Amino acid sequence: SARGSQGWVSLGLSFFASSMGAWVLFAAPEVGVYNGWWGTLGYALASALPFGFVAFLGPVIRRRFSDGFCLTDWVRQRFGRATQLYVALISVFYMWVYLVAELISI
Repeated sequence: SARGSQGWVSLGLSFFASSMGAWVLFAAPEVGVYNGWWGTLGYALASALPFGFVAFLGPVIRRRFSDGFCLTDWVRQRFGRATQLYVALISVFYMWVYLVAELISI
């Protein structure tokens, strides 16, 4: 793994680029047309706010669970094996929905 080999800027830009897909071409203008500036502002905040949570909670989780490798490892350490499998299944389902949405929008 690349653990500890990248700085916060490159990781932040990587997360930003991976979250921006084809939806960015269609969803934001549509919100602007239907809801005006307030809708666009709300959409921008809703898109950017999770990165703020990651920026704040990421270092806290890394300090508390320094030997964890990913989210499911952290969940296993904190809540047990059954919850780890549950989170893994939800993650795979979410990735499948995201993939289908990206392929439909092309």
